[in-house]
Amino acid sequence: MNIIRYSHIEGFSDKVTESCKELVIAIDSRLISTHQITLPKMSNTKAKKAIPFALESRLLDDINTLEFFSFKHSDANTWDVFVIAQQVLIDLKQKLQHIKCEPVAVVPDFMLLNFQQKKITYLENDGKVTYRSGKLQGGTLSTELFHQMFGNNDQVTQSQFTFKLPARVNLITTDIQADWQKHIQPWKMPTIAALLILTISSAQTLINNSQLDEQLSQQTIKNEQQFRQLFPDIKRIVDMRVQAGQRLDAAKQQKSKYNDDLLTQLSASSKSNMQTVRLVFKNQTLVVEDEK
Repeated sequence: MNIIRYSHIEGFSDKVTESCKELVIAIDSRLISTHQITLPKMSNTKAKKAIPFALESRLLDDINTLEFFSFKHSDANTWDVFVIAQQVLIDLKQKLQHIKCEPVAVVPDFMLLNFQQKKITYLENDGKVTYRSGKLQGGTLSTELFHQMFGNNDQVTQSQFTFKLPARVNLITTDIQADWQKHIQPWKMPTIAALLILTISSAQTLINNSQLDEQLSQQTIKNEQQFRQLFPDIKRIVDMRVQAGQRLDAAKQQKSKYNDDLLTQLSASSKSNMQTVRLVFKNQTLVVEDEK
């Protein structure tokens, strides 16, 4: 397994290529703080939400800018927690995506030291000591400070970086599917609610359409009955609107003919309060004489 160390300032300790098979990224533990905290009895989901606020007083940075990785301890209600700046992980992820490299795991460098129960394993390099004091506890100190703290401890033993599958800790993933699931998770419940509303709305629309179809059918029957009453001589209904329009046009033409007949002209010429006594037709002119 190829292990390459990563520091936010110095970058990768070795060149990372696209063909980065069996690569493990060891993040400088100076970028990570480790904590152990005991919470009241609660579900794991609630505990993970409560941990950032429980640790807020111990941290220098705003908890909204930090990423928290929580692991249940063997002791009840106790949690081991890794805290790292979100920007560190964002920058590292962008670099790996730019190279198109998907490492096997991204872990704090002290997690690659051999774990021995009740012992402190360490690796000294370039004036710094990376040490591991528990399954999920460790860090980096200057060589001088480390030996001042643990120099007289007979439980201290040297170690080397090694990696074994499966990885209990993985601080980052470049897997596209995992990224998609992470980003879609906050929208999961709203999406389900929207789909449920859409389903109910669709069902209601179908019911409304069915009711409207029934009402339309009943109205069509009523219209046909009324049409047959108005035009009993029409035996076959093809298009009520067109056929009714044709009949109205014929009635208008008939009315215009009646406007010029004798009775219509007499009615227009006579006065309502007078009695007609004689009609005189002379010189192509009809004269109506009323009673004086």
